[in-house]
Amino acid sequence: RRRQSLPLPPGPRKSPIIGNLLNMPRGFEWFTYMRWGREYKSDIIHLDVLGSSILIVNSSEAAFELMDRRSSIYSSRPSMTMTHELCVWKEDFIFMPYGNLWRECRKLFHQGDLFLRLGNNYSRASKSLIHRILHIMSPTHSGLVAFYSTTMAGTLILSITYGITARPSSDPFIQAAEVALKSVTEAARPGAFLVDQFPWLQYIPAWFPGASFKKKAREWRMYKDRMTNGPFDVVMKEIV
Repeated sequence: RRRQSLPLPPGPRKSPIIGNLLNMPRGFEWFTYMRWGREYKSDIIHLDVLGSSILIVNSSEAAFELMDRRSSIYSSRPSMTMTHELCVWKEDFIFMPYGNLWRECRKLFHQGDLFLRLGNNYSRASKSLIHRILHIMSPTHSGLVAFYSTTMAGTLILSITYGITARPSSDPFIQAAEVALKSVTEAARPGAFLVDQFPWLQYIPAWFPGASFKKKAREWRMYKDRMTNGPFDVVMKEIV
């Protein structure tokens, strides 16, 4: 049979033109995806948002089959104008399309057991940081656990990668990273921005009606730049 005649995976009923745009969840997406998986009795759900097909993978078995056993087919990344072009995440490894540059970056990550050597060399630093965080963590404020965990991760990354000692509280680089990571999650949410379905919208001026996404992208891009280039600039100034 021709590929075009093969049936798509099940999913919510599609409306004319907009498809499943109104079905897309605005938060806690995984709960909706799990509910659809149970409702349609399928590990893979198909959605159509303004002509763009989206597949929701709802089980580890299906993910392993597609991403591991069939990795030669599904190794690339989708093109997302808001995330890649306007927020400038296209050069980040996790958003790179499959190709020579992606393969070279992956080779660097796995070269010479990099992660094993980092773990051995910096285990003392991480243990010291964990003890410090546990010492200042209040047992009566369980809601602060997530805050301290984020602070610990950011502090450790700054120390290992750049040799920078983070501020005990309100470190600007850690704060920038938190905003940047939250923003990329929102920017990459399927159906959140029309510019992903109509890439030519990225060229309209920011003052144009309906172009508020460009203001958001400019703000998010600032935090992303502060997260990626800020610590590097500090180190370069100290070297000079």
